[in-house]
Amino acid sequence: MYFSKTDYLAIGLAIVLVVAFFALRGSSIFSGDVSARYSEMPSMVVNLRSQNDVRETGTASFYDGKGRVKVILNLEDIPTDGAQPAYIKEGTCDHIGVNKYTLIFPKGGTSETILQVSIDDILNSLPLAVNVYKSIPELNVAAACGEITQ
Repeated sequence: MYFSKTDYLAIGLAIVLVVAFFALRGSSIFSGDVSARYSEMPSMVVNLRSQNDVRETGTASFYDGKGRVKVILNLEDIPTDGAQPAYIKEGTCDHIGVNKYTLIFPKGGTSETILQVSIDDILNSLPLAVNVYKSIPELNVAAACGEITQ
């Protein structure tokens, strides 16, 4: 069977679109996420408080998964319909540092991320804070932040 150059380009584009679709919607198909692998109750919940007069609040719930952690962000009073950059950063909300882990950017106030680290790895790296930004264009404006504690 012979494929033309156009056929190969179409197949390649289709593969890229499928991968992008799952990546943008926060799917964890690539990490082998199965709900039964995670605790039913969160191992810890971080309360996110408003930053820079944005008035956004919420929670980051951490679920233990035997060497993996599922992080679910639930935000209220969101300032945008678009995606909001979200990270676990070194430091505290008052003295925020560099990105330690990138979370799936919440859209519409929610996201779910699978981190390939354990709860112990996170706790052994303290101080850390969950930081959510106002929007992609306003990446310099923190909207909500919460410190991870033991």
